[in-house]
Amino acid sequence: MVINPVTSLLLQEIGMPLLNRLSIAMLEVCNARMISMENQMGMHAIRLAEQDFANYEGVLLWKIKDFARRKRDADSGKTRSLYSQPFYTSRNGYKMCARICLNGDGMGKGTHVSLFFVVMRGDYDAFLPWPFRQKVTLMLLDQETGRHHLSDSFRPDPMSSSFQRPTTEMNIASGCPLFANQTVLKDQMYVKDDVVFIKVIVDTSDLYGPWVTLRLLDQETGRCHLSDSFRPDPKLSSFQRPTTEMNIASGCPLFANQTVLKDQMYVKDDVVFIKVIVDTSDLYGPWILYTVNINPEMRGKSIDY
Repeated sequence: MVINPVTSLLLQEIGMPLLNRLSIAMLEVCNARMISMENQMGMHAIRLAEQDFANYEGVLLWKIKDFARRKRDADSGKTRSLYSQPFYTSRNGYKMCARICLNGDGMGKGTHVSLFFVVMRGDYDAFLPWPFRQKVTLMLLDQETGRHHLSDSFRPDPMSSSFQRPTTEMNIASGCPLFANQTVLKDQMYVKDDVVFIKVIVDTSDLYGPWVTLRLLDQETGRCHLSDSFRPDPKLSSFQRPTTEMNIASGCPLFANQTVLKDQMYVKDDVVFIKVIVDTSDLYGPWILYTVNINPEMRGKSIDY
């Protein structure tokens, strides 16, 4: 390496140890800037992905295309991680996404695929309970048989900053740095047609009340009902104990375009049918039928109900 006279004098004046410390400091600053740029790029990718259909039931199905190129970029250090499109626990619920490091992160660097869950800042955070406490399941899907998905689950640590109400666009990712050994990425069971599928399931069973499904019935074929479902928001007055004859209505103001009312599939003989289904499966426990037989003549005989 050729050193110019000015640099040579500088080395003599300040000495190599100080120069080394300066180099380390500069590297740390550069690394911090790279991480910041990566987060900004991740948010940009998320905003683009948000233009696609978003799931509001706590389930993310993430299709990662161009896998071979993305894996090369990860191995070379060009791209440290990828972010999924956002998904939600409900229309007014938590906003979340997934983050994957194809060449690993932390203790999984270079050997494992690291898969993480991210709590994002949402529009309705002020009305949600914090910290986030819902069970999270991370999955790498088997595209051949559908029977050998790789999965791991965890319950959030309520003391972790990752699950507090976000004060920036997204919290620190939390999950599984050792999710799967990178050898699985050579198996076409998981990588098929240069595509992998990641699934994230957030358990909302103890977060909201029962599902309500609203339907406009197809009177011709019975196969094309128009429907929408939602879980009641426990903070809305619509779902509190009524103090008058009825609460404020809640549902789907954009349920269906009025053009469907010109279709005899839904309007037949000047009649429409609406169906409302309330899921009570998680409302009560199982029924136990208990009988006491006080008739001596019926002892030992079965009774049908």
